[in-house]
Amino acid sequence: MFKSLEPDRAAGGVFLIALGIIAVLGYWWPGILFAAAAAMITRGAVTNQRWQNLTGALVVIAIGLFFALEDLIPNIHSLWPLALIVLGVFLLFSPGLIRRDHSR
Repeated sequence: MFKSLEPDRAAGGVFLIALGIIAVLGYWWPGILFAAAAAMITRGAVTNQRWQNLTGALVVIAIGLFFALEDLIPNIHSLWPLALIVLGVFLLFSPGLIRRDHSR
């Protein structure tokens, strides 16, 4: 089913559906982030680049969840610098950051 879809058309369709749901629920922020992530995941599924688009979508979802948690944890915004530091350290020390060229 997905192989016959154009990536931009599929992602745009999912984004518009998500925008409609957000409009009905009245949950614009951070709902718009979840809509963007859904479109990114859809584009990755259509183009068979699942991991590249999934990584970006997971970052957008994490940011959206961070802002959605404000309803549960009132002072969550004071923790965002710590979250950025942890994410940066994770990106620096995760496997695959340094590519070794063994062709020489």
